[in-house]
Amino acid sequence: MSDFQQATSKAGQRIARMTDLFQYIALKNPNDQEAQIRAQAADAFYSSMPGYPKRTRTEAPKELPSSADSNLKFQNKTGLSGSYLPTEILQLIVDHVENFDQESRQKTMVALSASHSTLRAITEPRLYTNPSDLDTAEKQWEFLFALKVEPRLGNLVKSLHLLWLHTGENGKLVADIVRACPNNERLVIQRGNSSYDSNKILKEDVLDLAAIFDASPKVIDFKYATYLPYSPEEERYGDMTFGQILDFCHNDSRFAKFASQLTDLHLRCQVQWVLQALSPYLSSNLTSLLLGQETLDLDFKPRFFTDLARQCPQLQLLNVACPLSSPTDLADACIMWGPSLQVLVIADIRDSTEWIPRVVPSLKALTRLEFRFETSLRDLDAISRGNPEQRFQVIDLSGLSGPEEALDLATAQAELDDSLVRLIRTHSSTLEHLDINGGRSTRVGRAVLHSCKEASRLETLYVAPPVDVESSDVDDLLETCPNLVWLADGLQSCSSRGQEWEERARLEDKEIEESVMRHPLGLGF
Repeated sequence: MSDFQQATSKAGQRIARMTDLFQYIALKNPNDQEAQIRAQAADAFYSSMPGYPKRTRTEAPKELPSSADSNLKFQNKTGLSGSYLPTEILQLIVDHVENFDQESRQKTMVALSASHSTLRAITEPRLYTNPSDLDTAEKQWEFLFALKVEPRLGNLVKSLHLLWLHTGENGKLVADIVRACPNNERLVIQRGNSSYDSNKILKEDVLDLAAIFDASPKVIDFKYATYLPYSPEEERYGDMTFGQILDFCHNDSRFAKFASQLTDLHLRCQVQWVLQALSPYLSSNLTSLLLGQETLDLDFKPRFFTDLARQCPQLQLLNVACPLSSPTDLADACIMWGPSLQVLVIADIRDSTEWIPRVVPSLKALTRLEFRFETSLRDLDAISRGNPEQRFQVIDLSGLSGPEEALDLATAQAELDDSLVRLIRTHSSTLEHLDINGGRSTRVGRAVLHSCKEASRLETLYVAPPVDVESSDVDDLLETCPNLVWLADGLQSCSSRGQEWEERARLEDKEIEESVMRHPLGLGF
């Protein structure tokens, strides 16, 4: 028995008990039309589950355990009919529950929803607007059961996070869930959940994804990732070749229609076929594109980025985590995106010929710049001069080549410091994050640290301190930069107020930990 079959069996047992409960309520309340509809829907859903025989209403129990019966009577008496507390107080209770960790919040919300009608009206939108924990087939079956019994709940859903098993067995289940949520706008799918589970894409998978897209008329934000062991591209496909899959997708209008409605597209890991199936149909609606990671090949199309810039002229975010063989196409596209592009993150360009001075001045709207590949002092100088309309919040040059290998070390160091001082002062009113080589190797002069005092919104500072640094150069930042928490280790070790820096980091870590407990990142991203 496969993992999916086992999950279906376990979910089926719980759904059978719930079906009994709905039938019991319907038999006890023959004049309650809603109870009859729920019972019929529950029975129909149970009967449709794989491996389960059809049932008749007469199989419903004549009575339930006393605890369940007492609970129903309590709800009928005090809960579903109304409340002894004002709605404002109930709202405060639910607001408090929102601060629980995800698992406790979910359980408590469900309990509150079942307790009486006013709490149900308050909690149901919070339970169903973003059901981000559908990371097992068991949960997916039970969630779909709830939507089939109470179809109005599906109308509340605005965001779905779904695990697509590495075998693809739950593809139709995922499609059914998406179909039951007609107002959904954000769809996150992760294929596989282990680096040990092998996987091959089959024609059935392509059909299931087409069905998912067809069931998503309002989705504008699509994120798809894989969590699977690495395999060469030619070994990832089963009963169809890569070329056959693309031909099939390009002849199926469901892919084109879905792609054209997207504003956000994020693809990670082994997603080559999905990228090539969707990219020709991306439209002017697209504002955010993330592509990664190492396994993605963008050389399948010589002018991929410039063609994309023509299709999607309003792009605001571009994050490319996969390696690029040449910057030429990207550079031309960035110039075309100059008026709109706000975030530019590039991980690796293997042939990083000097293109940055040509491109950066044209990016008028840029606020976040992250270049993790090798850059030069000339590149830094161009970025520091930039465009007068630019106001950077994030500058990450973790691959910057410092002056250490220059023939004239003193001159190169002065050029580095001048560029950084200019950069920091120009963007002092907005700068929040500055990373130069991760603060590990390229030392900066004291003038750079002094200029950081003007950047009062700084939160992260990763620069390596100069040899002649004084503790006051770092200590003063505690006063001038109240939000500054993260310092390079070498920089923090120069401070005479190390405990104060550590306390800031401890409080921030605690806040982040609590936030993640309340709202885990979930599948894929």
